[in-house]
Amino acid sequence: MKDNPVKKFFRCQYVCMGIILLLIGIALAAIGYRVQTEKGPYYGWITVLGVLGMGFGCLCFLLSLTRKEKHQHKLLNRKKNQEQAIKKD
Repeated sequence: MKDNPVKKFFRCQYVCMGIILLLIGIALAAIGYRVQTEKGPYYGWITVLGVLGMGFGCLCFLLSLTRKEKHQHKLLNRKKNQEQAIKKD
């Protein structure tokens, strides 16, 4: 039975961390916006934390994509080297 592509995608720790940080950042930004409308004293700090959370979430997600691309490139190079070794023999 084949692996579910969604489960395979979420095995990467950077993808999971990125999605979690994005969700936390969005929630904090929404809370900060809500507190701002009620004239709360700390809405600025809450919003800044939300934006930072979203930024780090995006960075983690992009890091996972670049790591995946490097891994695929490495596997492709290994396959080419094996084919060249077979041709030499």
